[in-house]
Amino acid sequence: MTSSRNALIALATVIALAACAAKDETNTAATDSGALAAASASATAAAPDSEIVRLERSAWDAVKAKDGAALDRITGSDYVSVDPTGIMRPKAGEMSQMLATCETRSYSLSDFSVRSISADVALVTYKGTIDQTCGGTKAPSPANVASVWQRRNGAWQVVLHTEAPAMAAPAAKR
Repeated sequence: MTSSRNALIALATVIALAACAAKDETNTAATDSGALAAASASATAAAPDSEIVRLERSAWDAVKAKDGAALDRITGSDYVSVDPTGIMRPKAGEMSQMLATCETRSYSLSDFSVRSISADVALVTYKGTIDQTCGGTKAPSPANVASVWQRRNGAWQVVLHTEAPAMAAPAAKR
């Protein structure tokens, strides 16, 4: 099980690095943490694009609201976060502590692409413009973002979230 989970995370990371853009979305998700839990529990079939996008937006709303309890409910026990500051594997109950040092003033998410890896695993990639400071360090923005969602016991949980600073495309050679 651990080796297949590691393989899934490795596959998601490779796919995320080669992420393609899809339809444009705007920041319209609800901020109610109860809506986050309800949205996660309501998924029944294979991951429809809109369901995963809604869950991802709800997670960002929880970050902005510093709602660690909501994030604890949707992150898997093996959740991993990778960003320019490092690799984090927070334990249950640690989200509130992590968010205490963060101030998320605004965010905008666009260019969503959702890929079903299996009936119970989905990869979402998108671009994020984030006005956030954590522990005195400003978050890179814009960023290329990817999350892997896995359905467990009928509810979607995020098991991997990664952010990388977006870089300008190289100029074409003449």
